[in-house]
Amino acid sequence: DVLNLASFLGEQLQNLHSLPYPSLGNSSLSVVEQKKEFSFANGMDINVACNELDIHIPAEWEIFVRTLSQKKKDVSSRLNKWGVPVPEKLMEKIDGYLPDDFLKLLFISEQNGMKRALKPLSWIHSDIMDDNVYMEPCCTFGSNEIAALTDNGSVNGHNNGGEVKSWRPNYIIDFSDLSIGDPLYDVIPIHLDVFRGNSSLLKQFLQCYKLPLMRKTPENRSITANDKFRRLSYQAMCYCILHDENVLGAIFSLWTELQTAETWEEVEQIVWGELNNYQGVACHVTPTPNL
Repeated sequence: DVLNLASFLGEQLQNLHSLPYPSLGNSSLSVVEQKKEFSFANGMDINVACNELDIHIPAEWEIFVRTLSQKKKDVSSRLNKWGVPVPEKLMEKIDGYLPDDFLKLLFISEQNGMKRALKPLSWIHSDIMDDNVYMEPCCTFGSNEIAALTDNGSVNGHNNGGEVKSWRPNYIIDFSDLSIGDPLYDVIPIHLDVFRGNSSLLKQFLQCYKLPLMRKTPENRSITANDKFRRLSYQAMCYCILHDENVLGAIFSLWTELQTAETWEEVEQIVWGELNNYQGVACHVTPTPNL
């Protein structure tokens, strides 16, 4: 059942993240948004940084990067107000772990003499937790153990001697927080809330998701241990720290051994290390039926 759920979510997220999205464009930004002053930890404004580095990024990424930069400014006080059980040693290292320039998370690469972000943009649900996955009971009956959906514990409205064996996912619901951003953001609630941190389920999800979470550079160079900004695990951990919800509380509840962690890199590897094995290739598992 849980493997089918992981496969289902991978396929559904592939569908969502493949949908075309409207481009905001500079003209779509409100006057207030355009005049807001957002800066990185090093004091440099994002517009100045992009101009000096000759980087061309969509307005959607500009808003995304500015939002992360703003959240970093009060991250420690915000976590303390939530009462998140983050070890003191890790709290002291948050600022040093997070990037001083969030443009570094976009995988900037030079193509045809122009520097562009290689991170994909997509629609993101933002809240795929267990209560937003609609499940239906499935039972088996008869000598051939034929599976069928049930309605209030019955098959087609009648009991027929059917026995409820399992549940099958049918829909993802509640798109009220739909936005445009990094598709990796949708993986966070799925892994922590639905999968409860099970790396095998995350692997199954990724096998059926198939879409790239990072475009390869023209050189197809591999990611080294020192190239932390290109690690999907690092990106996911940064998003967890800056998340609007109490994500760190979930992490330290699921992995109680991390209460003694000395570095954020240790937390990152245990929680999100499986992401670094993902290549975005087609899976060879049996697809779930169309529901």
